[in-house]
Amino acid sequence: MKYTSQGSFALWIGAASAAVAMGMVAPSESGLMGQLPPLAAKARDQRSLVLPQELPAERTLALLVFKQDQKEEARSWIEGMGLRKDPSIPWLKMRVVPAEAGPVGLTMESSARPLPAGLRADRLLSVSTDTGRLVQAMGLFNTDHAQVVVLGRDGQVLAKAQGSYDQDKAKALMETLRSD
Repeated sequence: MKYTSQGSFALWIGAASAAVAMGMVAPSESGLMGQLPPLAAKARDQRSLVLPQELPAERTLALLVFKQDQKEEARSWIEGMGLRKDPSIPWLKMRVVPAEAGPVGLTMESSARPLPAGLRADRLLSVSTDTGRLVQAMGLFNTDHAQVVVLGRDGQVLAKAQGSYDQDKAKALMETLRSD
């Protein structure tokens, strides 16, 4: 087969046009990560919040705990990232309660225990929702481990990790949290 410069040019133009078209119709990277759906939350200080609209910053680090035994994983992130000591980091710890547990599940634990030293009540939230739908909407891995995500003000999941604290993952989360 013989190639001409006109044929090569036409092939190049066709490939470039296809790439531009794919870029316009392909989902954005943030769209692939997931989205926090609208949720009603109750803060430990008894304030009601609507998420994601009332996230504390343009980008917020959120630690999601689905089961009692994941508290240690969340605590490892709080300690490892120095969240109690650095007021410049906007963060929340969200206890996710299955919807069938109802509002009783939201208030029982939060009012029964004293607030851990160094934690602010407004950073500790409880949400009651369909856990499976939340995990799917946010593009999370599963509910077997605590999930750590960076959320945009619009609820877009910008970065995520799971399990216990990991220095490399923490660095990547902080870079996303601090970027514009």
